[in-house]
Amino acid sequence: MENLKSKLDLERSLQEQNNFVPPFCPHPDCQFHQSPLDKFYCRYGVYKIKRFPYVNQRYRCTGCLRIFCYSKFKLDFKEKKFGLNDPIFSLSVRGISNREIGRLLKVSENLVRGRISKMMRWILLKQEFYLKDSKLDEAVVYDGVENFAYSQFDPNNINQAIGKQSLFVYDFNFSPINRKGRMSERQKELKSRLEEKYGKYDTRSIRKQTTKILKRLHQKTIDKTLILYSDEHFHYRDSVQIDLKNLHIAHHTTNSKKYRNYKNNLFAVNNFDMLLRHQLAAFKRETIAFSKHPMGMIDKYVLFMGYRNFMRPRFIKEHKTDPKAHLESAAMKIGLTGKILNFKEFFTEKIFPTQLELNEDWKDYYKRKLNCSRQKITPHHFAN
Repeated sequence: MENLKSKLDLERSLQEQNNFVPPFCPHPDCQFHQSPLDKFYCRYGVYKIKRFPYVNQRYRCTGCLRIFCYSKFKLDFKEKKFGLNDPIFSLSVRGISNREIGRLLKVSENLVRGRISKMMRWILLKQEFYLKDSKLDEAVVYDGVENFAYSQFDPNNINQAIGKQSLFVYDFNFSPINRKGRMSERQKELKSRLEEKYGKYDTRSIRKQTTKILKRLHQKTIDKTLILYSDEHFHYRDSVQIDLKNLHIAHHTTNSKKYRNYKNNLFAVNNFDMLLRHQLAAFKRETIAFSKHPMGMIDKYVLFMGYRNFMRPRFIKEHKTDPKAHLESAAMKIGLTGKILNFKEFFTEKIFPTQLELNEDWKDYYKRKLNCSRQKITPHHFAN
């Protein structure tokens, strides 16, 4: 039975490869990279590979005369172990840690981490591709989910902007913050030693990153008026009233102590935070699966963002006030897709970073650059 299944999978894969039509030339300096002709290529034979499906179709561009292959447009490009991306993605967004995924699939944790990083880049590009020509036509709920990476003396805030009605995660970025709250005498001493040696994180990081997101959202609004809902955080207030005072932003605040049910104006972000805590191991309270580096935390966040936006319904159960809530994804609600996508449909064709412009934050995450260094506090800081 297994041999028959393997044979059918091979035949299906070869048929897909035979029917594949390259959408563009993958070389950035080619004239057919952005807007190709109907037929800009010719088939250029096949070559054997050591993994499934054992052959790879080659093409030749009629513009730049360079050769490229079928797998160049696929998620498994240059991967030696085939068929692991789907289970790694599914297990990761369901709360399994990287090491446990490696044990289940009998691969190394390094392989799992690399595949998650690769899928994170794909999701950033894919979401930007879907949103590049769209306009923001709903109110936005804004707040941050607080967690830590590396140690509890390195907390951070992932600032997120979510559609109030659609529950679609439009934008996010990362803010390192300083440890706060109640601490023992030993923890206070350790914190002071760390700050003396390495300095503090930027105390206005949340305000600066909030300003970036709100600027981007305002540019996408239809009538140049951004309707914003948030809690009473002073950084959000200062960002709107001081940094962005020249923009039309209708800012509505809700007290964080207000009962967090579906009637709460911040329900969209509260619901997403709840799912993050519930489903991702790195975001759970008191876990040993915490991210060892902030970039790893962003990887997990982006995977879940893509899953929530495109690959699952907004709610599992029926809603009287919203009859289609259990039948459509957040992306369907705002008209980006026509159905709930599965893994294969979402990761079907690659978008190249040279074909669109990511925002400055996402571009850094794509390049694995994350500015979360501490700053030495000197007298001129206080003067400013």
